[in-house]
Formats: sequence, structure tokens, C-alpha cells
Amino acid sequence: MTPLNKNRWNLNIKATLAFQKQYQRQLRIFISLHKWTDDEPTEKEAFMKWNQGDDKAIPVPAVFIFILNMPIVVNQNIYQGLKMANGSSYTALDVIFDKAHPGHRVNGDIILHFGPPTDILLISESTKDIHFIGIPSGTILLTPISTKIERQKKRPWQ
Repeated sequence: MTPLNKNRWNLNIKATLAFQKQYQRQLRIFISLHKWTDDEPTEKEAFMKWNQGDDKAIPVPAVFIFILNMPIVVNQNIYQGLKMANGSSYTALDVIFDKAHPGHRVNGDIILHFGPPTDILLISESTKDIHFIGIPSGTILLTPISTKIERQKKRPWQ
């Protein structure tokens, strides 16, 4: 049995917030950019986009939460030659945010960005011997991927 995506999403959010509280670290929330090419979304579509970050009806997460040194598991084969493949575990060392989307302080330890980060700096046991110019030894950059999702008019709200 596999839990529903929305349940995994909720568990991940709860675990991330518990991690932030336990280690008393700054929390950055990055809100994704959604570009609507046809007409603007209905109120129900816009609400559903924010409602669940990982739902088969809305496949694009609306937020990415970052905390220094949080564990990350890759869920897609990205750089297989560098051992960054589905199921690989990493530690998030830093996030590089886009200057076009500066952070807005919500409170003492929460910063909100209205756009995605440009990169996430990761480290793991499998990357300890990797050396790229311009980034710390043993680290690798993970860059967000943009995806176009075609609307499927199978449900009344689509």
C-alpha cells in the first residue's frame, strides 16, 4: 500500500516544520511561478493549486520549503553519472535564490519568496569526491526544472 500523494505532502510539510523547530533554523518558503497560457484560472482552480502541493489532479507543487541542512531525497533520475538518481539521499547545504524574487520576512525565522530558487546546493556521501569549479568540493547543484502541463478537460473544474 502507498499513501495518497496529498498525505505524503502533508507529512513532508509537518516533518519539515518539525525539523526547523528542532534545529531552530531559518525557513524559506518559495512559491512556484505558474504561467497560464490560455485564459486565467477559475477561482476553484487557483484554490486547488494552493490546496495540495502533490495531488494527481494538480501535479505541480505550489511551494518549496527550504531549511539549511535538511535531508532531501531525489525523486527523479537527473544526473545518473553523478549518482543523482531516484531515491538518492542528500543534505541541503544552501539555496541560491533569484534576485528577481527577493525574500520577504514574515517573522524572525520565516522568509517568503514569490518565485522559485535558482539552485540548491547538495552534498552526500556519493558526492564527496566530486570537484566542480566555483562551488565547494563534494557538492552538486540541483536546478529546478520547468514543465509545461497540458490541461485535460476530464473534470468539471478543468
